[in-house]
Amino acid sequence: MEFLPLKFCYICSLFVTNFGQINYNEQCTSDIRNHGLVKLWKSEDPRRPILKVDPYVIETSVTIHNRIKNESKIETVDHRLIRIPMLSCLSQDSEQLIEIIRKDFWDTKTEDFPLNLSFSKEQYLENPKKYGGLQASEVDDLFFKGTITDGFFFEAGGYDFQDHSTSLYFELKYNWTGILVEPNGYFYQQGIKKNRNVKSSMVCLSFEDHPYLTKYNHKIQGTVNTGKEEDGNPDYQCLPLYSLLLAAGNPTVNYLR
Repeated sequence: MEFLPLKFCYICSLFVTNFGQINYNEQCTSDIRNHGLVKLWKSEDPRRPILKVDPYVIETSVTIHNRIKNESKIETVDHRLIRIPMLSCLSQDSEQLIEIIRKDFWDTKTEDFPLNLSFSKEQYLENPKKYGGLQASEVDDLFFKGTITDGFFFEAGGYDFQDHSTSLYFELKYNWTGILVEPNGYFYQQGIKKNRNVKSSMVCLSFEDHPYLTKYNHKIQGTVNTGKEEDGNPDYQCLPLYSLLLAAGNPTVNYLR
């Protein structure tokens, strides 16, 4: 029986120890090849295995042309797009990932400014169905029955944080807060101006147990498998729902949409 040299076995043990916190997947493996192992690992702190995240941050300006509803006018909006390919190597419960989400991907309510909807709180509560609150009011009548105040919601596809946002009902009527996710930069920029009492992020949701990048097409307002950035299909950052919840303090979610 042949035995491996002691030095080689020691290197093997270091490899297993230092790489134990990495979520290996196809995109992560590709990123490792692109950036190199020496730049990637930080063995003295396995909870934060990616060394020097900042050099890998891709920040670009994306221009979106959107037709205004019920009008022929085209409106142009520029927005800031952040992507970090190396995040694909982190599991959804990674401490380092949670720190990065809080630092680079959160927008929160501006305390000095009031709620900025196109209608008043009193108008909405007088007739929620008129302002898109039908689904939420039905859920309330069937399940909550007005018994939960200061609850928490998670809404994927927050649109402009007003129209088609069913979570607005719970925020205005019962003082709930929560998370709104909307990848479309045009609608997201409108949304954060509403100054709702929420945390929000301009990302798509990951269907895996780790972050990844995917193409987003603004014309169809959805993710696509192929396409080039110059054709209007930029890479967008997708984050796991669980990671976003951990970044918000792991609250109990009363309403998920």
